[in-house]
Amino acid sequence: MALLWVWIFDPVFGLSGQLFTIFGGESPRWLLNPDLAMLVVISLSVWRSAGYVMLIFISGLTSIPAELYEAAKVDGASRFQQLKNITIPLLSPTTLFLMMTSVISAMQVFDVVAVMTGGGPFCSTTVLNLYIYQKAFGESKAGYSAALSVILFLLILSLTLLQKQFAKRWVKYD
Repeated sequence: MALLWVWIFDPVFGLSGQLFTIFGGESPRWLLNPDLAMLVVISLSVWRSAGYVMLIFISGLTSIPAELYEAAKVDGASRFQQLKNITIPLLSPTTLFLMMTSVISAMQVFDVVAVMTGGGPFCSTTVLNLYIYQKAFGESKAGYSAALSVILFLLILSLTLLQKQFAKRWVKYD
């Protein structure tokens, strides 16, 4: 997918370049611009995970009992009130799960950045995993890389625990 994204955002031969040409403009050099390169990487990550997220949300939606909506209709609740008082609260565990797994996934990104930009331009897309890899295998600093890996683990663990703690206020399990 990263190679496909590189082609799509190619300013001359890619889809982006062709669209800009059709509308009379010049395509930016997406992956060579330090301000835009990370946006392209993020767009791929969002696009890649969209199907998974939708599947999990659909699963969560189907687990909500239809009787709750029927009772709400009998009580005269509008669609917005049903969304606010039934759907969103009962999807909060699903939302928490997706938030936690998405943050963990984002913190572990490596392949997309390595293939698309190699950390460039001007290190603007160098993420911690790529930096660890470069130090371990490019500069043979295994100890330093191992220490960074432990720091990455602790960072992911801390963020996960923070999300879980924050979620106690809004996640409903009943």
